[in-house]
Amino acid sequence: MPLTFLKKHITDYSFYYDKETNVLEVKEKMIVRIQDIKFDDSGGFPQLEIIADNPIEYSYFTLTNPDRMVIDVVDAIAATEFESKEINKDEIIRVRVGQFSIKPYITRVVVDLKDQQKAKVVQSADKKSISVVYANIIEPITIAKEGFSHVVTIKGSKNVDTSVIKLDDPKRIVVDVQGAVLGSSEQNIQVDSPIVSAVRTGQYDVGTARIVVDVKSDAYYNVINEGNVTKVLISDMPYSFLGYDRYYNSSTLYMNLNHETEYKIDYNEENKILKVEIKKDIEHENEHQIGINDNILENIKLAKENRNGQIYTIAEIKLKDNVEYEAIAQGISNLVQIKLKYKPKAPGDILIAIDPGHGGKDPGAIGADKVTCEKDLNLDVAKRLEQKLKALGFRTLMTRTDDTYTTLQERTDLANGNYADFFMSIHFNAFVSTTQGIETLYYPNTPNDNYKINNKDIAAVFQEELIKTLKRPSRGTIARPNLFVLNKTKMPAILAELGFITNKEELAEIKKESYRDKAANALAVSIVRYFKEFQDIDLGIDIEAIYSGKI
Repeated sequence: MPLTFLKKHITDYSFYYDKETNVLEVKEKMIVRIQDIKFDDSGGFPQLEIIADNPIEYSYFTLTNPDRMVIDVVDAIAATEFESKEINKDEIIRVRVGQFSIKPYITRVVVDLKDQQKAKVVQSADKKSISVVYANIIEPITIAKEGFSHVVTIKGSKNVDTSVIKLDDPKRIVVDVQGAVLGSSEQNIQVDSPIVSAVRTGQYDVGTARIVVDVKSDAYYNVINEGNVTKVLISDMPYSFLGYDRYYNSSTLYMNLNHETEYKIDYNEENKILKVEIKKDIEHENEHQIGINDNILENIKLAKENRNGQIYTIAEIKLKDNVEYEAIAQGISNLVQIKLKYKPKAPGDILIAIDPGHGGKDPGAIGADKVTCEKDLNLDVAKRLEQKLKALGFRTLMTRTDDTYTTLQERTDLANGNYADFFMSIHFNAFVSTTQGIETLYYPNTPNDNYKINNKDIAAVFQEELIKTLKRPSRGTIARPNLFVLNKTKMPAILAELGFITNKEELAEIKKESYRDKAANALAVSIVRYFKEFQDIDLGIDIEAIYSGKI
């Protein structure tokens, strides 16, 4: 008799066949009792808990109009004192429970909700209960190297409330997020680093999401809370002494001396080493090197010197090419503060990230002719722009060079990881057939000491050059705060919409090579203008030579 037949028709037993021993194991199923369903918000978030007398297995799905969540508990009998209960608290309206089937035993629980999209189902550690919760939903965790730190970023749907502890055997840093649930499956991120070996996530209990950072040796951590984002910085140096804040083309290095201390700073132009001598014994090993290797700093070497019984801490800071420094104060202070800025002098010092939108399985918009794909036009203009920028002496980085699919995260990671100086995303537009014209998209910002540029002003330069060159209607500059490639890039970024391929007249122009070449010229000129007008860097490039085709 087939095993599938037994499983289908004899539902009171479980069957397991061991091929190696040729033995069929038959066990009577344990039927659990659903004893109660109750609402609880004492943990700081609303939850509806389904309680059984033994571990339970379940599946669930959601429905709309009205919003509700349907939970099926297998091998279970409904033993609650009610069939329906009004809740009317927070997002939970009511709960209904009943025996969905007897062969097999399935208890169905239906929860009527105000918004099922924000609800999550979490099982308790002993598996005897499951809860529908409206807690802080934690996005997938990321880890990245920033300066001398590894930064674990935790982002929630609400403000993140964390507690952090260090544990041994094995060495690890444990971060618990209170009133939170993981928004995706558990993660296990392997890290190639002398400090961090892995980052793991899990649901510790119904209301606690846990992030564990496995470290290879003694490590220090620092926690930065920024509303719904918490960053846990991990390093092999104490944060009480050393700090490094990095921006897209500048950074600030801090050395906290705790009290007024004498120090001096010298710079060796030949070997590009900034030397800080501190008349104090700072907590670290006698010799220690911190690798940073961004576009500003190569490394920091720390050492100690005994000068007639006085211990000096010596920091040698190896700068990259074209980096300027400013010491905020010298002499005696409780804080060493050095501002550093990358200041390119020639096109060869500048890296432009070029991003042809869409690609591969993502065609982008489809033209009015039902044949033209946006992804192909984007790549064509991107390659033309790359050729022109290289001819001008710039270094370039393409997020894709052929018809392949590249995620938005991969695009921004590529630009950020290579410390690009500018991010240029290329697209064509789509809407109703009568709509036409050029748009330039930007991330809206408020200028500050670390980023003094207004992105809207950069967008205006691009829009001006594109309209002048392509002779198409202007649809203006548009703020797009939630556009991934604009708000996840750490350098200035612009997205150009070079015309509507859903408009027959405009598509006819776009399909001409001359149009796409002019578009690339306008983008190249705009990039040159950006460095001259916003970064005060005259690259000695003749803009008219670009438009005339001499470059």
